[in-house]
Amino acid sequence: MNCKSPIIPVLIIGAGASGIAMGCKLQRKYGFGDYTIFEKQSEIGGAWTSNKYPGIACDVPMALYSFSFAPKFTSKSIYPSGAEYLEYLQDVARSHGVDSKIQFNTEVTDLQYLEESSTWQVTISRLVPHDHKSTSSQESSSNSGILKTEKILANVVISCVGILVKPNVWPSSVPGNETFEGEIIHSSHLTDSVNMHDKKVVVIGSGCSAAQIVPTLLQRDEIASLTQIMRTPPWVEPRLEEPLGKAMYSRYAPNLFRYMQPLGWIFRVFIYIYTEIEWATIFQRRSTFLRGLAEKAATKHMKAKAPEKYHAVMTPKYSYGCKRRVFDSSWLESMRNPKFSLTTSSLTSLGPDSVYVRQDSALTGEGSTKVHPDRNDQIQADIIILANGFQATKFLHAISVHGRGDLTLHTEWKNRGGEQAYLGTAMDKFPNLFFVIGPNTFVGHSSVIISIENTVDLILKIMKPIIKGKSRTVEVKKEAVVKWTADIQNALCGTVFSGCKSWYSNERGWNSVIYPRSQIDFWYRCKFPIYEDWTYT
Repeated sequence: MNCKSPIIPVLIIGAGASGIAMGCKLQRKYGFGDYTIFEKQSEIGGAWTSNKYPGIACDVPMALYSFSFAPKFTSKSIYPSGAEYLEYLQDVARSHGVDSKIQFNTEVTDLQYLEESSTWQVTISRLVPHDHKSTSSQESSSNSGILKTEKILANVVISCVGILVKPNVWPSSVPGNETFEGEIIHSSHLTDSVNMHDKKVVVIGSGCSAAQIVPTLLQRDEIASLTQIMRTPPWVEPRLEEPLGKAMYSRYAPNLFRYMQPLGWIFRVFIYIYTEIEWATIFQRRSTFLRGLAEKAATKHMKAKAPEKYHAVMTPKYSYGCKRRVFDSSWLESMRNPKFSLTTSSLTSLGPDSVYVRQDSALTGEGSTKVHPDRNDQIQADIIILANGFQATKFLHAISVHGRGDLTLHTEWKNRGGEQAYLGTAMDKFPNLFFVIGPNTFVGHSSVIISIENTVDLILKIMKPIIKGKSRTVEVKKEAVVKWTADIQNALCGTVFSGCKSWYSNERGWNSVIYPRSQIDFWYRCKFPIYEDWTYT
């Protein structure tokens, strides 16, 4: 467990979209290739590697979900599949030489700042190579599969660990999961290898993952039945349709965009402007009239696609946009499948071969409505799929981070009210430590890839004196962090996210996920940083 030399000049944690962008831009902007990426999985891709459930796909058009320095306009569909997007990320990493900088099956577990040497001591675990898949909803022991543990030193550490890392487990308030004789599988562990033939499937959740899994399983026609348990309905919007249909688009669009790239950029800019207009209007709390129009349009779409018997339970009772929207192409229509049933009843317990719910209201595939508030109803189940998301508000939850004076990052966040960082990138008392897609840098209306690139560009500007050897450390000032955090939380009050219960906020109501302004605003702040908010030594 001795520290190894030489010191790594720049250490990047994670080989997902953020880590790839960081590596690419380090080389493109500064010609700097002396960096190392530690990735705990066995391949490039981050969340797109760890999530391979049936039907997984991007819900943002590829034209806007690809990097500006490596645009992808030649996709065979407007919204690429998960496999296609994973291939894109791997191609970008290979073409820029980033793949050669990655050490796979290497998990960072601890970061300790050494003030005497102004370096970070990094504890890593070398893992047994595997695909990180399991048919269990529970997480495996953190010590399983460890070949050895090492300590290394790094001058700069850049965390590119995303928030779709730690799955929500089976709710502790619902007993009986240990007695269930079938399989309980979180969506992040669900793959095509799971045997669904003639199985009674129950899907818990109604977010983006569930809206992709449900129609895909129903289309395969191998399952016996599928029951979806939904706590609250999402606002559902139609996806953009491929001009002239999917088949014609797939045949002709790739070549058209390949030889006429300006058309791809026009499409990208169009989508970008459209989403920014959405932000300036319906996502503002004061814009009740325009948001009402959006709600009416979404309701009209839902009623045109879903069976009438589901219209009441599929109508949200909260403001449009405050929770992540579902961009749907087949979920609503799949509800017409006779094998499908939907319920908003409360999950109460599990039996050996069943799920029990308290029927506040339920609708079955046969169209009957049942209301028995005092009775638990039984739903037969062979497989339960948890499409209940991730612990998205817990940043760097798997890494213990110790800054100046052995101060721990998570303790500091707790003492200050919640997860926070200056421009989402840095905390005082933690020199030479940066976050890509840190607290309050996600967007509810546009592409996270744009946020990633803006953040990477900001970090490159701030760490330039270190890269050029003119400074040893850089640290954001505490007053800048405090002011920024107060400003962000105050700005959230003017948006539709204020007072909304969603995965953007923790149990105390602290929203550490959403950036409460436009992408243009964030781009400007990253493009022209305030260097007075930083201290160099």
